[in-house]
Amino acid sequence: MRKRKLVSVYIQPMPVNYRKIPEWYRPGHPPIFDGDPTDADIELARDLFAALDAESQAWYGRCTVFDGLVPDPHPPAVRG
Repeated sequence: MRKRKLVSVYIQPMPVNYRKIPEWYRPGHPPIFDGDPTDADIELARDLFAALDAESQAWYGRCTVFDGLVPDPHPPAVRG
């Protein structure tokens, strides 16, 4: 039986020097996982994400791992 490689979770606040760059031109966030995450890894990432400031959350915000934690800044148009 093969041992499962431990996966690291990388969630950090946006660097100060990135905050000076207009949002459209900011570099993307680093990879969140360095392998295939388990449900526990994903839950840890979601908990760490929830502890970030709003600007850092917006930096990570388009990641599907964090769906439902932050309101969509550009919700689809409601058709009636």
